[in-house]
Amino acid sequence: MSVGTKQKKNRKQSMKHISESMKNILAHAEKFGKICGLICFFLFYFLYVLWCLGAFCYTPGSSVFLRFLNAILFLALVLIALFFKPRRYFLAGAVILMVTISLLWMTITPTHNADWAPEYARLPRIQWHADQDSFTIRDLRDFHFRTTSDFDIRYTNEEFRISKLKAIDFLAVYWPQPGEEAIAHIMLRFRFDDGKNFLVSSETRRPKGSKYGAINNLYKQSCKIYMLATEPDILSLRTNIREPQERVYIYEMALTAEQRETILRDLIAEINDLHPHPQFYNTLTNNCFTELIPSLKAGIDDMPFFHHVYLISGWAPEYFFNAGWLKKKEGETFEELKKRSFLNPAMTGWDHQPETYSQLIRKWEMENDK
Repeated sequence: MSVGTKQKKNRKQSMKHISESMKNILAHAEKFGKICGLICFFLFYFLYVLWCLGAFCYTPGSSVFLRFLNAILFLALVLIALFFKPRRYFLAGAVILMVTISLLWMTITPTHNADWAPEYARLPRIQWHADQDSFTIRDLRDFHFRTTSDFDIRYTNEEFRISKLKAIDFLAVYWPQPGEEAIAHIMLRFRFDDGKNFLVSSETRRPKGSKYGAINNLYKQSCKIYMLATEPDILSLRTNIREPQERVYIYEMALTAEQRETILRDLIAEINDLHPHPQFYNTLTNNCFTELIPSLKAGIDDMPFFHHVYLISGWAPEYFFNAGWLKKKEGETFEELKKRSFLNPAMTGWDHQPETYSQLIRKWEMENDK
């Protein structure tokens, strides 16, 4: 056999080996792809099942017995579908059932017409004056809480000038719970040169008798309200009234006058838009922090479209600190800033009179260079 013939034969054998290797690789890749596809499908399937179970358990307007009976029947159907052959048809039927449930769930719409708990009875509105600089907050909440169920109901109409806005504070409130440092209630406080201020808090607008719950508020159980309130109202409730008490941290944001004005104007538009367009509160997507982010982003150009702290709100202050959006002293660490931003110790001697609450805050701010 000539040298040329041997080389041709070797090349053919090499090509054959390469071809067989490629076939094996493709076969393994196809098998791996099918396995990954099945894992993704069943993960999606079980998550969808869990969501639908919650939809049955929290369906408004039906008895607890009927809701849980429907949930059990639904669970039986979707689990049985996994064991009948041809499985793909039964699974397709189960998915169609879940899609139908989702479409029916979409017909549940938010409303402003309900028998609201007294704390959420009035939806605040902001009225601009002709100069487009001054505005009046109508129904600014100024309750005097003795306990969470014993309080004096009081609303005021207060005028502010946006040209006098001197600071925006970022507030994080923590309460005892599993992993409590990861979740916080976020609020904003707006302070003005003339000594006036108010706080904005996106909260659940709950009917009488209902309670807050992270799970049930995934299922259209509460509408949303922007709570506009005074310091003695919304802060005393957290530092002194509720049991157990909550930890309140107040951080001043490092913003220019133009940024502060942009944030406030955008937030005012959002607050007023809630009147013609009611919304549901949602633990993940429409919560205390996510509802403030669009207005913050309007004033902070380098704020990202999404960041994991938008969902893990308890970590937001440190993220804002590292991003340079919180005021700090020269060389100050976040832990040092956090320590002097803790409000509760200043409120231990409060005499439960509304007029003295803000006085204690002013004293605390002077002592902590706020």
